[in-house]
Amino acid sequence: MNKGYGAAVFTALSNATKEVIFFTDSDRQFQLEEIDRLTPHLAEADLVVGYRAPRRDPPMRVLFGHGWSSLVTLLFGYTARDIDCAFKLVRRQAFETVAPSILSRGAAFSAEWLVLSKRAGFRFAEVPVSHLPRRAGSQTGARPEVIKRAFRELWHFRVQLWQESPTETTPATEKVQG
Repeated sequence: MNKGYGAAVFTALSNATKEVIFFTDSDRQFQLEEIDRLTPHLAEADLVVGYRAPRRDPPMRVLFGHGWSSLVTLLFGYTARDIDCAFKLVRRQAFETVAPSILSRGAAFSAEWLVLSKRAGFRFAEVPVSHLPRRAGSQTGARPEVIKRAFRELWHFRVQLWQESPTETTPATEKVQG
């Protein structure tokens, strides 16, 4: 049974055994040799997050991606330029620290993971990576049930953070970096 994108990524990251974990999707939209762009940043960062430059998706998917990243920034403050870019290098300890708190198992997984990592004080580096048109697999992110689940998970995560920290400033008032 398919439990969602986030469930697959969570399972993979949770079962990693090396000190540094590289993760990407298998749809061949990234050039694996570009991991060499990420590795030098591990000297100063716990998570090295790629961003698609330029993004090679159909125009509506690009628009939806920008909208999603903007919504995450509005709700939680700036976290990363491209929340859902599936080209990341992370120290296993950084993932293991926040993993017990990650509840999303759908499309909101990456947003929740990165927001929790940023709040836990882990250091981020952002690196441009090439993005290719999809050559394998099929995208499922535009299906109505996936979209509804993503918004529902994101909202539950926002409410959870409000309940944990009722005196925190609202994300819209935080300084946005970038």
